[in-house]
Amino acid sequence: MNYFFRMILLLCSITVIVGGLYINDIKAEPYFFDNFSSGKIDQSNWTNLFQPNEGSIVSIDGKKAFKSEMHYLTNYKGLAGDVPRSEIQLTTWSKNRHDLEIGKEYVISVKSKVPSDEQIETHYNQYLLFQVHQYSGTASPVFGLYVDKNHYFVQNCTPKADGTYRYYVSPSLGNISDLLGVWVNWTLRIKVSDKNDGLLQLYKNGKEVCKFSGPTAYPHSNNYFVIGLYKWNWQRFPTSTNYHYAYFTDFNIQKY
Repeated sequence: MNYFFRMILLLCSITVIVGGLYINDIKAEPYFFDNFSSGKIDQSNWTNLFQPNEGSIVSIDGKKAFKSEMHYLTNYKGLAGDVPRSEIQLTTWSKNRHDLEIGKEYVISVKSKVPSDEQIETHYNQYLLFQVHQYSGTASPVFGLYVDKNHYFVQNCTPKADGTYRYYVSPSLGNISDLLGVWVNWTLRIKVSDKNDGLLQLYKNGKEVCKFSGPTAYPHSNNYFVIGLYKWNWQRFPTSTNYHYAYFTDFNIQKY
């Protein structure tokens, strides 16, 4: 076998390794990256959903990061749903579109840090750290990394033909208290599909903690990514907390 054909076979067998994920496709393309090094939120890419002084780019641990914060007594009227949130969204409403398209596969990574003085909720009053949301429908996101009391967990929500919803809820991904004050590397592999061939794989610090096969999109609807805290029932249900904040940086999307 001559050199040319040996090289063709070698290239065909290459496996791309991204954040501990093995993707059998050498045609990965950089899709989006932001480490907030400019010191500001790029409005051509991100849509802001936070009240004044509750979302900003700060310097921490020698890097720039998005600081998402919420206060129990803040008036959130005027934000989506009029409920507590401090988010930036990579959406179609920004100048540059970075949709997660049906039929495509992506590897998304982000670093998060929940500070050491975080108030751990003792009531059933969940909140989101980041999510993949759908353009159609107002139900729960197709992927969400949630905090419930002292636990991380993942939920997937998609509609059924009869108008109800199917839910996948993962077991606990670990205690949030074990990771306070340190950066956590999250990597999400998502095959966007409104059929049963969709895929979600979540890795925490290089270790797979969740895997789901099934729909990962609403029918004929692309998705978009959201970073930041969202605690929809905070001001309506009992709570033991009055303040939450977290940092996010090194946001990266590869498209396959």
